[in-house]
Amino acid sequence: MGYVYARSRDRNTVFAQMKLRYLILASVWILLGSMCGACTSAQTLSHCFALTIFKDGESIPGPNIVVFHDKTDRSSSSIREGKFCIPDSMISKTALDLSFELGNEIFYFSRIPAGRFQSSWDISFGDKDTALAARLPKGAKLNRACSVIFHQGEPDIGVIYSACRLPIRKVQK
Repeated sequence: MGYVYARSRDRNTVFAQMKLRYLILASVWILLGSMCGACTSAQTLSHCFALTIFKDGESIPGPNIVVFHDKTDRSSSSIREGKFCIPDSMISKTALDLSFELGNEIFYFSRIPAGRFQSSWDISFGDKDTALAARLPKGAKLNRACSVIFHQGEPDIGVIYSACRLPIRKVQK
């Protein structure tokens, strides 16, 4: 029946309609492909988090590499699109330890629930940080303490680590 309908019209009109149909179909495929590419990018960044570091209330550049630890494995991650992503081998873990070097200190955060790695963090520390000093438990030293705010949900969640940083010791030969 298609041929009968096509024979009754001018051939140029039929070819023009076919080209239009193919053009519409191709543009729909391109649109779906670009949407799928955006979904894939969002999926790969779903287990990622951003770090903002404050020393004595002033923002400073953060680390370029962080290390994830669990009981049996250790894996590093470098910054990508402003975020750090959990390595694929550790995504299924319920809690991870995180460490990184910054300046002359090493920072270590233990047993962080996996859900916290899907938000942004503010890490505050310093020897003159009076706001942090006021919240420290008795016996904790300000030069080893950190405050972490997880921006996930409403309200934000704040945690104080009384021993999160240590000086990097140089090995003498």
